[in-house]
Amino acid sequence: MLKSFDKYIFKEIASPFTLGLVVYTFTLLINMIFLLSGTLIAKEASTLTVLEILVYMLPDFLSFTIPMSTLMGVLAGLSRMSTDSEILAFRTMGIDNLRILKPIMVFAVSAWLFTTWLIMYMAPEAGFRLNKLMTGIALKRAVSTIKPGDFYKEFPYYTLYFNDIDPKTNEWKDVFLYSRKQGDRDIMILAKSGRFVQK
Repeated sequence: MLKSFDKYIFKEIASPFTLGLVVYTFTLLINMIFLLSGTLIAKEASTLTVLEILVYMLPDFLSFTIPMSTLMGVLAGLSRMSTDSEILAFRTMGIDNLRILKPIMVFAVSAWLFTTWLIMYMAPEAGFRLNKLMTGIALKRAVSTIKPGDFYKEFPYYTLYFNDIDPKTNEWKDVFLYSRKQGDRDIMILAKSGRFVQK
């Protein structure tokens, strides 16, 4: 009986919890899409890239929305049970308040542990990959604006020049690359052809 009781309490909490999690997370994602839309459109990001950005943002969002949804689930579930006099019925059956709180505490602690895991492990990794992806998008956009015959000095420590570009393959012709990255020893690279490759 008590196992069925625990499952019933979990079910009452899980329904509003799930609804709150979907609404809160969707609201944050939509807001971020509006903030990023102008930048991403200007940089010609693909739909797959936008989805990848949103996936990398999810751990940070979930670390906020899971506690909020847990609170909403507990309050909404207990409020519904109290309104329908179910809590009073449980106490009449000999189930005290501490026993009612047991499945609620298990649910809340599980949400807390999962949120801690998100904050400690998933969010930093996702943030690193997001920064790398955004940097790559900006770099790719910057490379696409380089015109043949111009010395491009916007890259830190590098100066890039190419004489012409192949319209079919987008390969650069007669490439000159000057690197000041090593400080005391500058490097100059000359090549008949080359292209930008993002790793």
